[in-house]
Amino acid sequence: MSIPLLSASQFVNTVLATPERGLAYLVGSPIAYDEGGGVPGVGGLIDIMREVASEEDFVSESAFYDTLPETEDAGEMYRAAMGWWGDEGGGIPRINQIVRRAVMRACLNPEALGDPPTGDGAPDDWYLPRGVRDLAALVRSGEEKFAGPILTTNFDPLLELAIQAEGGLSIPESIDYRDGSIREFSPEEQPVIHLHGFWRKSDTLNTAPQLGTERPKLTRSLERLLRHRRLVVVSYGGWNDVFTRALIKLIQTEGLEVDVVWGFYEDDPETIERKYADLIEGVRPEIGNRFKAYGGVDAHTVFGEMVGHVRKKRGERIQLAMQGEDVAEADVEEASLLNGWRLVDDAFLGSLPELSPAEVIRYFDGAVPSWHHALSDAIPRRRHIQRLLNELREAEEQGGASSLHLIEAAAGEGKSTLLLQTAVDAARRYGWRVLARPTATLRLDPDKIEALDPDVQWLLVADDAESLARRPDRHTPSDLEACAERLHARGRSNVHFLLAARDTDWRWTGRKVAWEDWLRFRPPPPLVLRGVTAADAEQIVSAWEQQGTDALGALAEVDAGARAETFRQAVEASGRGREKGSLLGGLLEARLGAAGLRAHVRSLLARLQTVPVQGSSRSLYDALVFIAACHCGRGPGLSLNVLADLLGIDRAWVGSTVMRPLGEEAAAVGGAESAWTRHPRVAEAVIAEVEESFDTDLAEVWAAIVRQTLETRRDVWVPKDSFVYVAHAGPHLVKDLTMLSPARRGSVAVAAARASTSALPGRLDVIVSLARTLRKLRQPAEGAALLRTHLDSAPEKADYRRVIRGYWNEWGTCEGEAGNSASAAVIQSASVSDLLNPMPLDSDRIALSFSGAGKAFERLVKGKCDVWGYALRGASTIGVRSVNAKREHFDYSHRRCDRLGIPKPRDLPEAVEWFEAGVRAAHRLLEDAELASLAAPDAVTFLALRAHLGIADDIGGQSATKPRPKKPRPPRRDREPADGR
Repeated sequence: MSIPLLSASQFVNTVLATPERGLAYLVGSPIAYDEGGGVPGVGGLIDIMREVASEEDFVSESAFYDTLPETEDAGEMYRAAMGWWGDEGGGIPRINQIVRRAVMRACLNPEALGDPPTGDGAPDDWYLPRGVRDLAALVRSGEEKFAGPILTTNFDPLLELAIQAEGGLSIPESIDYRDGSIREFSPEEQPVIHLHGFWRKSDTLNTAPQLGTERPKLTRSLERLLRHRRLVVVSYGGWNDVFTRALIKLIQTEGLEVDVVWGFYEDDPETIERKYADLIEGVRPEIGNRFKAYGGVDAHTVFGEMVGHVRKKRGERIQLAMQGEDVAEADVEEASLLNGWRLVDDAFLGSLPELSPAEVIRYFDGAVPSWHHALSDAIPRRRHIQRLLNELREAEEQGGASSLHLIEAAAGEGKSTLLLQTAVDAARRYGWRVLARPTATLRLDPDKIEALDPDVQWLLVADDAESLARRPDRHTPSDLEACAERLHARGRSNVHFLLAARDTDWRWTGRKVAWEDWLRFRPPPPLVLRGVTAADAEQIVSAWEQQGTDALGALAEVDAGARAETFRQAVEASGRGREKGSLLGGLLEARLGAAGLRAHVRSLLARLQTVPVQGSSRSLYDALVFIAACHCGRGPGLSLNVLADLLGIDRAWVGSTVMRPLGEEAAAVGGAESAWTRHPRVAEAVIAEVEESFDTDLAEVWAAIVRQTLETRRDVWVPKDSFVYVAHAGPHLVKDLTMLSPARRGSVAVAAARASTSALPGRLDVIVSLARTLRKLRQPAEGAALLRTHLDSAPEKADYRRVIRGYWNEWGTCEGEAGNSASAAVIQSASVSDLLNPMPLDSDRIALSFSGAGKAFERLVKGKCDVWGYALRGASTIGVRSVNAKREHFDYSHRRCDRLGIPKPRDLPEAVEWFEAGVRAAHRLLEDAELASLAAPDAVTFLALRAHLGIADDIGGQSATKPRPKKPRPPRRDREPADGR
């Protein structure tokens, strides 16, 4: 009996009539090629194999041709040919080469991709066949049920690029070739899942052993992905491979509610029965029930027909709304909604599954929150939610202007959870239209903002909001500024912004803008999260208690009545500096303790070693180690671009393939530009465990980070704080890597500093950093020798003018700590002298150099009336006048002079005279002939310093701005400093 075959028009109607549970798509190679070009299909690939065979010097070229069966079935011929390439023609690398050549046939601008290709380029760099463009348009139509995911056996990036051309962001995903697992996706993503691999940075599956090998997690992954969905299959051959077998098994499984609508290109039932015999036999019991077959379905036209229906229907609804008629609640998102931003409404929230107990525990361990967490009753709701909701209601009632509501906090204070929970309540309790930014890379378009319905209260929700407030350059407004100014100019009061940002990041972006000029700015004061109140602690601990001992951790051993206070005290005691009183730090301490955190991190690292980064030879373990290395101590985090390059993956993939799984593991979090561990204590535990329990050399890790950061910055943006920290990491690591032994700390710090000097041979500042590293490791003589060695080549460096005075200052500091006080005094004075003119002088430089010179003079002081005591008084007087100087050292020096009975100078010119006398005396003590010649007294003059201080260059040293005061002076014998020799 022939298979019942429905028509192509019935196929379109069935897809369009899909209920709200949504669709998934499965497409094969025919969609990627049409009459205009594209990626060749099976027949075209065989032609490319013939090309490669004719180009290569095979032992027996005829062997390839002999392996091709005499058949008109292109699929059978393809499988046989690929089998030969895998067994005899060069193996997987040669097959990958053939696949890349085939994919590049669709590329219009190969130069944009590089050779070999390092990225996918832009949509305009490719020919996108009609069927690909139409499917992307359907996915991006705005109706939730059409959003995908898309599964494909194709290797090319055309679908992702077409979605990008429609204003979306789609990251290519591949199944894990070892076990067939497919990672979980957030509701914000529009994934394209490549079942047989992707054309770059991963092997592709083509041979019979590859395609036929059972993969234990594939069925379970498909079950999770397709449960309660309708699978739309177009231009797919249904080969008897592991994927098709897994799909048949799902169709046959009761309770999954997976139904398949399969569009065959052929329109004859007997042809379909014969050509797809294995498939038809496997699904025969479900044909007409959960498997329906449709004939005459052309991938190049069918999706375009669907898009036309959707757009027509939307136009009718919008027209009805413009005429004042009610439109059904099922009305899809307006055409003016922001590209890529998530509409958070009842339909979306209702589609989210409940958190499992294990997911709740991971959240308490520090996992990055999602909309699932915001909905869950298991997640504590802090009092700040009501404050924000009250402010939003007040903004709505008062009108007059749109408003901005900001949550500021350090990492790990709960700002993201608070942001999502507030947005959920605004949508559900007050009926606001909430648009949320799913990734920190999406931007705001003033034209789209202005086009939002003026009769609806809109709430735009964004985490990592500093990226929206950052100006691309000094003269161009940020996205947020441009939108705020547009709303103000149009008199709009119905668009409101609910934002969250790390306080350190917002300080350098958002705080510099007078938002109140355009918006009803809330804050002031900002909602700044820091620590917990007693009431918060009670609520959080209560939530843990409801989840049992796994959630309570170490607190399970504490008396129930004392748990909340124990937790509150742990929060209060955690962190340091600006991060003192950290919520996440206290959570880790109370639930895990120091030993428990180390054990938790050890287990996490071992698990991450087994999880490869898609498209990379490295694992998530490597990613976390790189991130932790840059977050220890005062580290500002690791640039996401640098992280992607370290792992060898496309920079656009780093969020989905690295940061999201690390966030789910409570290991790390990513912002718009950088990545951090969930808390500095996590970073410290990672580094300690890597050193003690894993075979990883941190010196090599840091050298790799330095080299890659400096390389990546030549190509793309790297945040300035991250670049500066990494380029000059050596001195920081000496202080920050307190979890390592002094010897290991030193080797890591020196490795990082030497990597900078190797990677930046034309820079002077990295040589200074290496010398400072050696000095901080109590090797000041080695630091001084390094700087002396590079002195002759210093003028050739690109940053000579900017750095040379600091170079001499560090040299003098090294000499002083090595016990060469006279050398230190001369070198420090030279660093602010005319010897280095015309290099600029500033107050910071004066403060540092006079601090160093003062320390040298202190070590030389022998008695009350020697020249060194007067020089010390003069140096302290000059240094403390520097506007940015730290006074503590200079105040200490003044007290020392007071105890010695050394008078204060009458004025600044006299202070300079005393300082100069000390420098000349120090020069007479020099035993270093080279230095004595280099910094001769006639060269070490201070005209530029006097000018900076406002002192005229005359014989008496008179002030250029006012006459010297005439004060009674002690007898000359008490004022004249002794030589000191």
